Amino acid sequence: MKYLYLLLLTVFLLPGCSKKNDKQYMKEAEDSVRANKYQGAVLLYEKVTADFAESESAPEALFQLGFLYQNRLLKNVSETQGLEKSVTYYKQIAEKYPKYGKAPDALFSAGFILANDLKKYEDATAAYNKLVKDYPNSNWAPQAKEELDNMGLTPEQILDKKIKSKKNM
Repeated sequence: MKYLYLLLLTVFLLPGCSKKNDKQYMKEAEDSVRANKYQGAVLLYEKVTADFAESESAPEALFQLGFLYQNRLLKNVSETQGLEKSVTYYKQIAEKYPKYGKAPDALFSAGFILANDLKKYEDATAAYNKLVKDYPNSNWAPQAKEELDNMGLTPEQILDKKIKSKKNM
């Protein structure tokens, strides 16, 4: 009987005591980033996105994952692989959490990486067009339009284009 009581106590009390919420995982992840323990932060942010997908922390966790990969902070991931993962996380924000305040930022970042780092112009065009369509009043919409106008051009070509347009005014 004594063993049965201990077993029941363990089954019912321990899971409740050890269960963390999304905010606790986010704080641990932020602490890991501050300590330059990026791999640990990735695991914690991924836990939030998987286990707390409906929470307000989930889109922020995706944004932070995108940031970590975009800035090449994970040593065991190639540059291209990291940038592609970053784009994936940023796009998930716009797809799953379109009302999240940083959704326009995420779409612009995805488009910028696709165009300027990965040279995937068709995908970049889609990201920028979605940004302009879904968030026309965001601070990023004018920049997205400009990126669309100048996609694939060298800095010299962009400068020449601006000079010619000023002369035609």
